[in-house]
Amino acid sequence: MFPCCCKCFTKTSTDAERQPLSARTIGPYSKAAYGTDSLETARDTTVKKGKVNAKLVGVPDIDHLFTDIGDTFNKQHQHCLEISEYIRQVNESYKCPPNSSFSVCLQKIKEKHRDFEINVQMQGYSFMLEVQPEGAHEKLLHTQQQIKNLSLATKSVLAAGTTLQEMINHVLQKEEELTDRVKKMDLAYQDKVRVESNLKENLQEVRRTKQLSVQYRETANQVLAEMAQLAGITI
Repeated sequence: MFPCCCKCFTKTSTDAERQPLSARTIGPYSKAAYGTDSLETARDTTVKKGKVNAKLVGVPDIDHLFTDIGDTFNKQHQHCLEISEYIRQVNESYKCPPNSSFSVCLQKIKEKHRDFEINVQMQGYSFMLEVQPEGAHEKLLHTQQQIKNLSLATKSVLAAGTTLQEMINHVLQKEEELTDRVKKMDLAYQDKVRVESNLKENLQEVRRTKQLSVQYRETANQVLAEMAQLAGITI
């Protein structure tokens, strides 16, 4: 199905000078593979837990802006990891072959549980496995829960992405103002150089975070697209 390429943006502490900001892109999603991309991909993709540390600039409201972006990005990162994990669990549970779409895995689920009618259902942006009649045994119930969890994680990536883009755009629109305020701080030369450098790195990382967040949303949107297709719904 869909790999999730995530980095972690962590809230800085008082020793925010520990290390430079960094964000490494992990295995970009190939749109050309859509429709045949595998549940197996999530297992094959190494999700490195790199950190992006927002550095303090000494102006409380400005530091708060970067902290909020970090908190929201952390949530999106976690939900992106969850997408990969639930995909991996379903894949392993039903031994879905490599390079197969979820429709192939769905067929395996149906073959495994022939006594039940199993279909993907969608309501708004939520998807689920509908099982009839009721009374499914433990493994099928667990699979239903995994798909429910996948749906929740997918929606959460999208929700966090919308909020994050708004916060990032706000910061970038005010970049000149923020820079001017930091430069006007009455500080010793060494401290002045440090906080101005911190602000510059934070702004660079915000731009990189914006790009990564778009990638996460694309991943979530493609999960939705495949589920909608299986449910016979156009979104």
